[in-house]
Amino acid sequence: MCYIPNDFTQPQAQVIAALIAGIVSMIVAIWSFITGLHNQKKSAAIQSEVELLRGKIADENSESAARRAYEYEARKKLYHEYEPVKFRLLESCETAAYLINEICTRFITDGNKTEGALPTGNYFNLAIMYHLLMPVVHFKISRKKLTNIDLQLNSKIHLQYLLNKQTYMSFYSDADIASIANIDYTPYVPNWKELREINPSKYRRQGFAVGRLDNAIDDLIDIKNLDQAIGFGEFESKIKEVSNSDYACSLGALRDLFNDFSPSKRPILWRIIIIQYTLYNLILFSNEESNISIEMLKRKALHFLEENKSCFNLIEVESTTKDVTTTAISYFSQKVFPFLEIHFRTN
Repeated sequence: MCYIPNDFTQPQAQVIAALIAGIVSMIVAIWSFITGLHNQKKSAAIQSEVELLRGKIADENSESAARRAYEYEARKKLYHEYEPVKFRLLESCETAAYLINEICTRFITDGNKTEGALPTGNYFNLAIMYHLLMPVVHFKISRKKLTNIDLQLNSKIHLQYLLNKQTYMSFYSDADIASIANIDYTPYVPNWKELREINPSKYRRQGFAVGRLDNAIDDLIDIKNLDQAIGFGEFESKIKEVSNSDYACSLGALRDLFNDFSPSKRPILWRIIIIQYTLYNLILFSNEESNISIEMLKRKALHFLEENKSCFNLIEVESTTKDVTTTAISYFSQKVFPFLEIHFRTN
């Protein structure tokens, strides 16, 4: 209730009271209006934020759905393209591993006896040529088929691809391996044909040039079905057509690489073969294990090389030269595992 002084008459007091009540009502109305306007703006801002959040969630859901759809289709394509190659790759790794073990057994039993000239010999060297190239033939087939597919969608497939790429790369890593092993190796000299007969471990080429390797692989791919390799019989017929003096053509270079092979005459090639043998075992191991890591591969490779060192170190080496097992361990430490650490990520 408003206080009205006594010196005001009754009518005056009523007027003043009415004025005060009107002013109070006006103030309340203005305050209500301002508060309502503020609340309205605040509500609109909140509603705007809600709408933005809804839009963001909808976009994220849409993006997530699109990603899932993409990954589903990409995985389906990856499995469709790789599974047939994978089956042949694993078989070729098993066969190549068996043959390398057979080389060890033969040279231990026969005391480094050579296996006979080609192509009229006992065909063991022919089998080595064909089957040691088969894993990298399947690498090149898979590379063509998987070019536009994200291999990281499946860590097992990605790992097998990277390990087989290392098998491919080892064929032209002869100079690197010679350097790691501290073996004197100079095959690129003017009179190499004569010198390699005198000292094959130094002057005979024990790896492929990259172009020659690719050409040799192409010769082992079926031209009627580019997703498959030719059979051994067709390979045998092809290589018989190549002159013994032809070192330049792809199959001539392949034959020259393995012809008259022995670990003592081709110490660098022997180290390449053992590195590949280890890679075959890692590929097969990766197919059996789930959630595989690079540390697991390191332990597996080291165990395999140490366990078989008596078989691999078939010849005596000079004190300044690394033996086969030590060279392979160094190669994996310097080349293979750093490559995997850069390129391989588990899902």
